[in-house]
Amino acid sequence: MRKQKPMSLEEIKIESFITTLDSEKQKEIRGGSKPAEGTTSLPIFC
Repeated sequence: MRKQKPMSLEEIKIESFITTLDSEKQKEIRGGSKPAEGTTSLPIFC
């Protein structure tokens, strides 16, 4: 995490959202829980 000016609430949400996506991707790459098919498609909630 980079330390700059204090983040707004919106930025914090986005930051943590991206972090969550990243960790999900890591799980997929390591052969995690998700099926291989459809991993390239974007999440519906974005």
